[in-house]
Amino acid sequence: CSPLSPGVGGGKSSTMKSVFVGPSADGDSDIDCKFVQSQVESFGVDETHGDCGNMLPSLGPFALETRLAKLTFPKSTVRVKSLNSGTRYEIVVETAKTGVDGELAVNYAGDMRISGIPGGWAPVKCSARGMVGTLGRGLLPTGNAVDE
Repeated sequence: CSPLSPGVGGGKSSTMKSVFVGPSADGDSDIDCKFVQSQVESFGVDETHGDCGNMLPSLGPFALETRLAKLTFPKSTVRVKSLNSGTRYEIVVETAKTGVDGELAVNYAGDMRISGIPGGWAPVKCSARGMVGTLGRGLLPTGNAVDE
């Protein structure tokens, strides 16, 4: 794939990621997720990387659209557990009443903008709980406040 293709990983493992989503195994979350990174040269996947902040906001609308989480009005909160880091996330997504019967759906329309991306969308708010450091190495990767 061409590195000039918008929205495509460009053949670099750092930009070739996937996320697996399913119903939560515990009652503290709506969904569990696992992020993986493609190993382009060896045709494998690397599960040792942490969570992906670029993909995380998409989990809220996905869980609502697939009914893995409950739609509520005017906003829905999706509780997510990362199987990579153990971090718990809350993703708040705007909803709208549609049709004559007032059925609820994810609201994608809005004025939020991302620099360099055309159009606007409804905001998605992500909050994290229980996150300290990265990949189990703690807050200070070397364990020292100062390294010489």
